[in-house]
Amino acid sequence: MDVMVSLPLQSFIRDLRQGSKASIRDCVQGLEELGYWGINVVDHILQSTTDAPEHHVEPDWNWRFPEFASTMGYLAAITDHMKIGIRVLVVPYRNPIPTAHAFATVDSLSGGRAIVGVGPGYDAEEFRRLAVPRNKRGKLTDEYLDVMKALWAADGPIDFDGDTIKFEGAELQVGPVQRPGPPVWIGGNSPIALKRAIRVGDAWTPAIYGYGWPSTDGAKADGVDLHRDNIPAMLEQARIERAEAGLGPLECIPDSGVPWKITDKPAHPGRKPEDIQMFSAIGTPDEILQEFQLFHQAGCSKFVIRLAGTDSEDFLRQAKVFAEEIMPFIDK
Repeated sequence: MDVMVSLPLQSFIRDLRQGSKASIRDCVQGLEELGYWGINVVDHILQSTTDAPEHHVEPDWNWRFPEFASTMGYLAAITDHMKIGIRVLVVPYRNPIPTAHAFATVDSLSGGRAIVGVGPGYDAEEFRRLAVPRNKRGKLTDEYLDVMKALWAADGPIDFDGDTIKFEGAELQVGPVQRPGPPVWIGGNSPIALKRAIRVGDAWTPAIYGYGWPSTDGAKADGVDLHRDNIPAMLEQARIERAEAGLGPLECIPDSGVPWKITDKPAHPGRKPEDIQMFSAIGTPDEILQEFQLFHQAGCSKFVIRLAGTDSEDFLRQAKVFAEEIMPFIDK
């Protein structure tokens, strides 16, 4: 089973500021040795008091996000075969032409290993401080994605005449190795996000997790709680619409949420399979495996996970448990 890990660069940023990159290097290379399919980074630019609440309640995590392209380039340089992704780039924050060039460069330097996860963003304060109109983020996302995909696929200069961006004769200095471009994963839980994934995505990557048990309060990506029972019908609708457009099936690659805590004692005694509608982010290896198996049966083909860890040793300890006791058995 292909599993991508969201590397907690924000947790280890303290090491970088002290002049050491050993913990990041050790974690990345340790993940590759353990057989993980890929790693990804997260995108934020400015600090904000209106960011997701879980970013402010986890004492072991210093939620700071390095710049995405330089970080992806570094990750590509210290790995041999893992995919290098982002989940998710806030598309409206940046002009799509240099953004397309950045991803094409990472894809070239990595030998075609880049994955571009994207979304329209949510943080009102960050939008305001970046002087980006939040009420236009959907339109900006759609047009900017069209620009990026057109630039990646082009064999020469192209023009673009949209409502939010117009240009003539643009051609990237460096194109991607993957043609017509790196895979695009569309983030978000809402019907609008799924429609965007159907139109331009290679995969749909919703966030499906609660913050505690037995609470059913979820991540509410796009303000929408998405449950496991919803997935099969949504993927069937996607299959129909993409077939009508001459496109192949849409992969569902969910993010299982806040950092997993692998426990020795059961966290959900007496839980029934029908009760598992979101990832809980805590439990024994058997409990965690059951959650992933049920989501795989619902149509999820790959997974993005986050692992806890106060340092690289703790992080890799949990990564080893997941890699040996959970990952090989998800599709069984």
